[in-house]
Amino acid sequence: MTMRGYGGRILHIDLTSGRSRVEPVSEAMARSLLGGNGFAARLLLDHVPPGIDAYDPANAVAFAVGPITDTAVPGNSRACVASKSPLTGLFFDSTFGGRFPATMKRTGFDAIVIGGRAAEPVYLKVTEAGAELEPASSLWGQTTRDTVHAIQDAQGADTDVMAIGPAGERLVRFAAMGTYWKNREGFAGRGGIAAVLGSKRVKAVAVAGARKTELADAALLKKLLDERREPLMTGTKALATYGTPFLVKPINTLGALGAYNLRQETFADALAISGEEMHAHHHARDTTCLKCPVACGKQYEIRDGELQGLKAKMPEYETIFAFGSMLGNAHAGSLTRANDLCDLLGMDTITMGVTLALVCEALERGWLSEREVGVPFGW
Repeated sequence: MTMRGYGGRILHIDLTSGRSRVEPVSEAMARSLLGGNGFAARLLLDHVPPGIDAYDPANAVAFAVGPITDTAVPGNSRACVASKSPLTGLFFDSTFGGRFPATMKRTGFDAIVIGGRAAEPVYLKVTEAGAELEPASSLWGQTTRDTVHAIQDAQGADTDVMAIGPAGERLVRFAAMGTYWKNREGFAGRGGIAAVLGSKRVKAVAVAGARKTELADAALLKKLLDERREPLMTGTKALATYGTPFLVKPINTLGALGAYNLRQETFADALAISGEEMHAHHHARDTTCLKCPVACGKQYEIRDGELQGLKAKMPEYETIFAFGSMLGNAHAGSLTRANDLCDLLGMDTITMGVTLALVCEALERGWLSEREVGVPFGW
């Protein structure tokens, strides 16, 4: 029986031997787990031995997509990446957008499972034919963005790339990985999964393919989407206009924004870092993941102050919380700069920001000294 909505294949890659194999997706697996993090969780449960360290070669990293990926459904270009986390020691999955998820689906693989450890830095090139290991020593040490662009220059513009940065190479336990497409960045930020790739000496995963996702009833899907189009656009108007930063004001009003390492429930200067204010002063243009009409991504341009001229991705709500209110910081331009630096180095902005907030309080309470921190620092 043909399963519509699925590529029907799972690709397993052993970095130690350099070999790969293909496993079929059964109808039972598809019906019980659907795809995405359901597939990733099952694959890790089946293939990662219990009790191992996250940086053990026997740990695996699983990329997975679902049945609506690369269809006409709005917001469909989403993928999950999962592993045993070096930050928690537990299963962890992180989702991301951009164009990479749809391109991965076009390889015909619903999941890519990476195990073992390469002898030298490599990047994986995955196509409809399978996987190849490409040398990446020249890319080691480069930023996420430079790595993505270098591989696309070598493999072609239709290739999408998910890359780790210097933080992942150095096994920072909250390292993130990123993909770039038409200035729409997609980051899998949480759980330190990029550090697991770094431990495996994998600098990036590149995907390219042309397979189309078959639908069981294209006409019925179109009818459903037509019926939901107006409510979708109405319900996401604030998100389309301001992006996730529109949440800052209402959440602060509810007493749930959190400030000064959560010593306060609200932030008095929240307006200065709200989506409305930052949109008014810094918005340059909207960006969107593939085939998504909401366009919740924004590019900012800082037009005044010491950061004048900076052009970078809008910080999401969680980043504004972590680098803004948690640090008592109402300088909107600095949030954009901090977000950009973390993206380039491949670090989770949320963990980075709240860690710095802890450092601020520890300095204030005398638990840490300026000498131990190494630089003047504080609220």
